[in-house]
Amino acid sequence: MIRLTFAVLLVFISFHVFPQTSTTADEYEIVRQDERIFLYERWADFPGTTTKARALKVVFTTSASMDKMITVITQEAKLKEWQKNLAEFKSYPKNDSVWHFYTWYKMPWPLTDQDYFALYKIRERTPNRVVLVFEPAVNEKVAPKREKIDRMKAYGKWILEKTTAGKIKVTYFITGEPVNIPRAVTDNIVRNNFMSTMNTLISVAETK
Repeated sequence: MIRLTFAVLLVFISFHVFPQTSTTADEYEIVRQDERIFLYERWADFPGTTTKARALKVVFTTSASMDKMITVITQEAKLKEWQKNLAEFKSYPKNDSVWHFYTWYKMPWPLTDQDYFALYKIRERTPNRVVLVFEPAVNEKVAPKREKIDRMKAYGKWILEKTTAGKIKVTYFITGEPVNIPRAVTDNIVRNNFMSTMNTLISVAETK
């Protein structure tokens, strides 16, 4: 069974940009890559609005097993190894496939600290494929808003798939609510942070 203690990847700075109102193509555009990670980006309507928001997709392949990848993205002890700014984490499991979680991240200047309260679900689970989805949630008793901390809203999912070569293909999607910090400030920070964080995730996953 998967122990459901997951926190979203530290990428919330990726949504601190001026909202986009122009129409863009539905297709993702590659904006960063290295020898194993591909980072894609597009602008799409944030769910429930007509405001354009940054949507990111990351794709990579790892030699880690399916079980190890699940552990790395769902276990508090492991996720703290690759999410360096994680200051607080709380998990509220409902059952083995649905739970809530709260995360708080200490962010570098000029960004403010951010937190996130979300509903997380295992949408699909087979020996060869696991899909985990998340969306914002509200519970003022369990996770009240805190002073001087931005409450983020983000939607996304992880897709883990076994390949014919015996490796695991990981695809991660996330779309976050935009706020008013210029893209000139955030674009490189966002993309570099994403690449660095994912490389650390892979390193943790592939460590015996």
